[in-house]
Amino acid sequence: MDNSNDAEAFAQIRTESTQITVEICPATLSLAFKLSLARTDDEAVRALAEADKQISDWRDTQKQDDSQIVLLSGLRVTLAAI
Repeated sequence: MDNSNDAEAFAQIRTESTQITVEICPATLSLAFKLSLARTDDEAVRALAEADKQISDWRDTQKQDDSQIVLLSGLRVTLAAI
């Protein structure tokens, strides 16, 4: 199952032997935006609580194998030999 369409943003780095792809889940991007707009601690706490559940749900749907790791912050890092 290819989950690459789940990410809204990604970066790729190529070396002579490896391609590294870092994908950011939508909830992580949304959290960053909401925190930048939060005017009070309560707004920030609500944004964190909402994102925590969404990121956890996203993480649970992501595959991991020898070439891929899913981080708690809502990032998926993939290493591929070139």
